[in-house]
Amino acid sequence: MSLTPQVVEPVSTHPHGSLAALTNTEIQKSATVRTVGEKLDKVNTEFRLAVIALKLEMDANDSGTQGGHNNESRFWKSTREGQHGPYLQEMVENGNRRTVQRWLTYEKAATELLEFCVARATQDAEPTSQLATVEALDRGLSFSALESFSSLPQEAKPAARLMLQERDKVSQHDIEQIGKLYRNYPELDIKLCEGITSGDITKQKDIELLMEREREARIKAESDRDRAIGEADAARRALEQANNLQQAEAEEDRLAEVAKTKPVPSSAPKTVAEKAAALVERKAPPRSYFESDAGKAKVTEIIGALPDGLGSLLTTLNTLEKELNTQFDHVESHADIRSFMGGYDRYFYSPSAAARKWGKGGRLDRMEKLRSKLLYLSGRIENYIRATTPDKETIYPE
Repeated sequence: MSLTPQVVEPVSTHPHGSLAALTNTEIQKSATVRTVGEKLDKVNTEFRLAVIALKLEMDANDSGTQGGHNNESRFWKSTREGQHGPYLQEMVENGNRRTVQRWLTYEKAATELLEFCVARATQDAEPTSQLATVEALDRGLSFSALESFSSLPQEAKPAARLMLQERDKVSQHDIEQIGKLYRNYPELDIKLCEGITSGDITKQKDIELLMEREREARIKAESDRDRAIGEADAARRALEQANNLQQAEAEEDRLAEVAKTKPVPSSAPKTVAEKAAALVERKAPPRSYFESDAGKAKVTEIIGALPDGLGSLLTTLNTLEKELNTQFDHVESHADIRSFMGGYDRYFYSPSAAARKWGKGGRLDRMEKLRSKLLYLSGRIENYIRATTPDKETIYPE
């Protein structure tokens, strides 16, 4: 055995190498593997085509079972008997009948894909090839491309045929992108076909770009629609707030007129004589009274709707408190908040818009009225608490 080291050749001398370097012997053996592999691929292709041709022929002559995938057809029976050789027989016995059926889809797909060819065969001449699959392969199509074409939605197949007609080739990836376009963006049908015809769309990247532009247009349209809905909703809420403010001011004016004619009850404590005279009234009605219709009616009359709006009222007051706290944070940090607010009152809104936002008197008038109302209500609440707090001596009969 020779100890002479093998000469190492640079990888550039070996077109398909991925290693840093190969020896002369490795290059020779690699070439053998590639050659045999290419022959095997060619044989496999020829085997597929032969099986397709045989099955189509036998199915055409099989009137009893109509051929196809039927387990009792002449083709499948004869295959199981080994009449077409052990390799095909072994495929069937190993459950690979579906593989053969898939090969048949190649022929159907090739026939549909090459539909634009006017005269593959005429009445006076033999067809240029026995199988459409053979012609498709001769045109540079692959089995994977034919399989992808067979999976296309029916409405997408004309676009694939058009691309083949215009470019004289169409790849598996081209066909897959066409299918994706028709599944996700069927409205791009006309643009796709026009682009193929004009030459603007010649490869899968062009189809991807067309879909990407459509996707971006959809996102923008959705964003514009959401913005329009948001603006319309904001305008609706502003109008509702303005209407509510107008109604509240009208009620405010009405209550102010009522207050002028109705004196505020005195909250002075009762004298000893008054307390003594009222001893007989310190007995609360029994539970049965409050459960009776007369008692419920009296509660409705006296209590009224006072507790009903407390939840929303407290929420509103809590919001007011938070907003005022935020306002005072700005007051403390702004160098000249008074001049700023003066400019706001004068310039930010038109008079009608300011009235809708703050009320007919403007911001400061609204705040002053609010302060007066809160002070007034504070007194009324104090009187209510004093007037309705039960005496310690009250008796509660069962």
